[in-house]
Amino acid sequence: MNLRTISIIILDIFVSQVICVTIKHESHERYNRVLRNIDISVDKLKELIRNGNAQLNIPIFDPYHIEKFKTNFNENGLRIDGEVRNINLQGLSDIENIDTDISFWKRKITLSLTLPEIIVTGDYLGITQNLSGNYEAFVENITATATIQCSFFFTSPSVKNVKVKMIEKVKISANGMKDNKPLETNIFRSQTTSETALKFCNRVHITNFLENTLSEILKKIIEKKSLSQIKSLLV
Repeated sequence: MNLRTISIIILDIFVSQVICVTIKHESHERYNRVLRNIDISVDKLKELIRNGNAQLNIPIFDPYHIEKFKTNFNENGLRIDGEVRNINLQGLSDIENIDTDISFWKRKITLSLTLPEIIVTGDYLGITQNLSGNYEAFVENITATATIQCSFFFTSPSVKNVKVKMIEKVKISANGMKDNKPLETNIFRSQTTSETALKFCNRVHITNFLENTLSEILKKIIEKKSLSQIKSLLV
């Protein structure tokens, strides 16, 4: 599942910081100056993700929508092996509601983002069973953490790891038809614990998919490029 702007938000904030942090990461003055220029960097980075950059070998990333997501789910007698289609997301567009935590240690930047709520809606089509219909999901408090290694000034940063955790509440409901009969099921209820939510997300590979996707996007834009090249994209 390509969660619309998680990748954009991580890149927006991270890349706009890395320009001066690698030069002198303890410099409070430079850090504040970069923070004041985040808005400009955000707009340029969004344009880069949408359009790519052939000169720097950056492909086009379009995390705003995905047409199909193959999934496999088997829980309490309900088995769905098919395609989730037309994924629409709400709740990630307002960057002011995103809690961020940035720390620097030994030329490493660790960025942690907590997204308050995501609402996902769309439709699905079963392959092994005659299932089809609509679904909606509410996920509260997704935390994504990225660690980037900053080496010397004339070398390119490298992405160390990206971790995504689902916490708090998950509610997923689906309705539609099975064998031409109405189907309604609440896979999870709103009071689902964070442990259960994380198990579900791992079971259908949502968490791994997000981590891999974010890592690849960061690597394409950040790695094997000088800081001057990265800066030219954003300033």
